[in-house]
Amino acid sequence: DQIFLVGAEWKGFEPQEKVNWYLTTKNLIQDLSQLKLNQAVVLLKGARRFSFESIAEILAEKGMKPFWK
Repeated sequence: DQIFLVGAEWKGFEPQEKVNWYLTTKNLIQDLSQLKLNQAVVLLKGARRFSFESIAEILAEKGMKPFWK
């Protein structure tokens, strides 16, 4: 289990072993290639300003099947 937080408002969040903080979505995208997400379930939740759709596109390119509801 891992948690990825994006946005300046999370900067003061108490660091934990399985929590990764990124200032921007672009920073997270840069790390995606290094993350081991095999058979992971990924929940993308956030305001439109974070453009999480771009993360979903990259995950789909890696063979993950997005589920939209």
